[in-house]
Amino acid sequence: MRYGHYDHDYKFLAEQHLSGQIYPPYDTVNLGKQNIYLQGLTGLKAKIEFPDLLKWADSNIVINKAELVFKIDNSTADYSNATLYPRPGRLYLEGMNPATNLPTTLVENVYAFGGVYNATDQQYAFEIPHTLAQIFTKKITNTTFFVSVFTGSLFGQRVVLGGNGNTNYPLKIKLWYTRLNFPKGGKQAQPHHHSTLKK
Repeated sequence: MRYGHYDHDYKFLAEQHLSGQIYPPYDTVNLGKQNIYLQGLTGLKAKIEFPDLLKWADSNIVINKAELVFKIDNSTADYSNATLYPRPGRLYLEGMNPATNLPTTLVENVYAFGGVYNATDQQYAFEIPHTLAQIFTKKITNTTFFVSVFTGSLFGQRVVLGGNGNTNYPLKIKLWYTRLNFPKGGKQAQPHHHSTLKK
């Protein structure tokens, strides 16, 4: 039987901002705010937290569409050189097990929720309406996710994404919704709204 096994010690990192995320002394001020680094072959995955989503609980809205969007950071030649550093064709989004604080499973149906690389917009977008609906109705209270390279066990592709503090390539949740009113004479819906929630 043959198999491949990879270990990374990350002792020789060319990117100092990445070093501050995985090596002590940690960069606790900018940790993940400017950039998110992902790589396959037992490389890096990222933990993303959205605690402010819980503020939308019981907000009496119906979700029409919801996207979690990761923009590729093209601010440096190393980040933007897709020929030298091929980008993953797809990313993987998982929920968190609150008992272990480890990834559990996909938050949405793998064939419908997206995460495919969009070369035109230079981004990855996940469709997560069911997940947000469960959070807004308090069926789940976990707002932590893990993102990684979809074929990470096979290929060493990597990508540098913008974090929530990256002004040019920000991480966003985009939400289209209808707010419901319940007057005495019956039910009535207000027009659609669009909101962009940053991490």
